[in-house]
Amino acid sequence: MGSARLISAVNRMLRRGLASSSLLDRLDRMEVQYREVAALDAAETSKRIAAATDDDELGLLAYKKVLRNGEDPRQDIARELLTRISNVRRLLKPRGVSFEVAWKLMEIERLNANANWLLIDPHLRRGLKTLASAKEGHEKTYGTSAQKRDRWRDIAETYMKSCAENPSWKKEAVYEETRRITGASRSTIQRALRRYPTSK
Repeated sequence: MGSARLISAVNRMLRRGLASSSLLDRLDRMEVQYREVAALDAAETSKRIAAATDDDELGLLAYKKVLRNGEDPRQDIARELLTRISNVRRLLKPRGVSFEVAWKLMEIERLNANANWLLIDPHLRRGLKTLASAKEGHEKTYGTSAQKRDRWRDIAETYMKSCAENPSWKKEAVYEETRRITGASRSTIQRALRRYPTSK
C-alpha cells in the first residue's frame, strides 16, 4: 500500500473511532494465528500434513504447492507481525486509537494481506500458465487470431466471388462451391460472412 493510501486509511480508522477493546480482540486473534504459523517449520509442517484427514484433500493439496523447502512461506512475516502486535498492544491500552497506533495497525493489516497473498500467488501463477498452455494449444489447432481473420476473409471473398461468377446459382450451390474450394464447413462460411459482409 502506498504512503498516501495508507494515510487515508489511517484517517478513516480515526474518524470511525474504533474502540480499543475491538482492536485488542482482533490483535489477539491475529496473534494466535501467527504464533501458530511461526512454528510451521519443515518438521512441524510435515507432521501436520501427515495428520490431516481426507476430508480436506483439496485444501491440503493446495497448501503443499505453496511450501518453500517444506516450510510455511509465511513464517518470516508471522514473526514480524508478532513483534508489531506486541508493540501496538502496549501503545493501545493507555492511549486508545491515536494516529501513531492507527498507522501501526494499518502496517499490521498490510503485512497480514502480504501473508495471505503468499498462499494465493503460486496458484494464480499456475493458473495463468495453464491458461497460456491452453491458448497455445488452441492456436496450434485453429490458428492465431490474425490467422483466423485472414482465413475468414479468404472464405468470405471466395463465397462472394462464386456468387458473382454464378448469378443463377442458389445459395446452397454457392455454399457447396465455397466448401469445395476452402474446405470450410457451412457454419464456418457463415461465420466468415458475418465478420466480412459484402454486398451481394
